[in-house]
Amino acid sequence: MSRPVSEKIKKIQEALRPLEIPGKPADAPVKPAHLAKLLDVAPSSLSRWMKDEVVPRGRQKERLDILYRTILEAEAGNEEAKKILNKLVSPTSSMGIVAGAGLVSGAVAASPIRLGLLGAIAAAGLGWLLSDKEDSGEE
Repeated sequence: MSRPVSEKIKKIQEALRPLEIPGKPADAPVKPAHLAKLLDVAPSSLSRWMKDEVVPRGRQKERLDILYRTILEAEAGNEEAKKILNKLVSPTSSMGIVAGAGLVSGAVAASPIRLGLLGAIAAAGLGWLLSDKEDSGEE
């Protein structure tokens, strides 16, 4: 059984607290505005997700799922997932990132998570994330 989106968001906020993400110093609480910016969604959309009024779809769902599943893997002791999590939430700079069918070069002011699955894979080897893992055994 899949967890409600609001529970996933709370889990993400707790897990990201010790990390430095764009607009948030390390060990500061992750505000909805920080998470909305990280996921490249409107704060109002994130607010509705947090209340389980609507569920994310398409790229928004993909970004949320990538981040959530990476956090679960990191908490399960996957050292590679811990490294990947840091790369996913850190702003990228001076590197090429596969985005869609092309290559984005030079300084990029976004975190790889904002680029969706392709950006996340480009950030670090996320082969385990491509598996058809169910939410049922998450925690």
